[in-house]
Amino acid sequence: MKTAWKIAIIVTALGLILITIAVFTGASRLVYWDTNGPHVINSDYENEKRITELDLEPFENIEIRADFLDVETITSDRYGIDVCYFEGDLTWSLNKGNLIIDFKPKKNIHFFNFSFGSVELQNYIKVYLPKDAELGTFFAKTDMGKIEAGEIRANEVQIINSFGDLDIYSITCNRLQIEMDAGGFSAKNLSVTGDIKYKNNFGASRFETVSATNFVLNSDAGEVSVNGCSAQSIDAKSGFGSSRFDNTNANSFVLNSDAGEVTINGCQAKSIEIKSNFGRINAKNLVSAKTDIKSDAGEIDVAGEFLGQTVIKSEFGNISFATEKAKEDYTYDIYAGFGSVTLDNNFDNNRVRNSAYGGNSAENSLSITSSAGDIQIYFTK
Repeated sequence: MKTAWKIAIIVTALGLILITIAVFTGASRLVYWDTNGPHVINSDYENEKRITELDLEPFENIEIRADFLDVETITSDRYGIDVCYFEGDLTWSLNKGNLIIDFKPKKNIHFFNFSFGSVELQNYIKVYLPKDAELGTFFAKTDMGKIEAGEIRANEVQIINSFGDLDIYSITCNRLQIEMDAGGFSAKNLSVTGDIKYKNNFGASRFETVSATNFVLNSDAGEVSVNGCSAQSIDAKSGFGSSRFDNTNANSFVLNSDAGEVTINGCQAKSIEIKSNFGRINAKNLVSAKTDIKSDAGEIDVAGEFLGQTVIKSEFGNISFATEKAKEDYTYDIYAGFGSVTLDNNFDNNRVRNSAYGGNSAENSLSITSSAGDIQIYFTK
């Protein structure tokens, strides 16, 4: 143990000496430590490796495997690549329309980095595509690095990013699959004729203007925001974090939330099912032909046009329900275990003890229950 401490002290001292030299002489701008000890880099270009091919033959399939490199697609008038990296081994090939880029980083681990002046280590892969290019597959995988992919037309798009942000935009494809361990995600203008499968273990997830046949969204921890989505079916799961869906239309809409506020605004569905273990459910301007909303702990506040069967249940929390239809248009069964029930038809308030029954509609029914909490029902005139 004493020997290990001596080595650590010596390495640190050497590093401090190098930093001091770098500061006062101006000759060195970057100092870093790895498993081999301290290193000094004098300029942006020292030890930099570069591959630039901006007039390649057309390629139909792209496969990128690169850890610790940023990946970006750029719209151009030709096919090409631009690669810049600092440490590691990179191979690439273009054969029969298949572009393959494989980067393996140096195994040494960087412990500390100190930068002086303007030195920045650039590690990236840029792929240039004509705007009208049509790809078979686009595949990109990196363990740590930012990915920005846009203006892509392909049969299948698959992106795997363990640690790092991911931004995609203007993608038209038949299938889209996204897998992330930790990092922020942003998507805009996605047109997918088949399925979208999205998984993020930790990080904010934002979708804007999305169309698909089936949209599967799974977020273990992080804020979820979806605006302007259209799909035949939406299956969303949120572990820890708020979930918000605006202006979303689907035949089948299922949302499960473990902990976090759920917000639904301006959405339409033939069938909607919302389940929350812990957190407030707030739905406004919701139009649904079949509604099932349940909360274990949290208030429920919903308003809109509800047809067919509507079931709302809260184990612990108040319920506020407002519908654009009249009381006569429903058969209703309202029950509050520990709380009161209030019926409001815009003419008068009618508070009953803890239950209310009525109506004879064969088309529309309300079943609203709170085990512990008050219930307020608002009908239209």
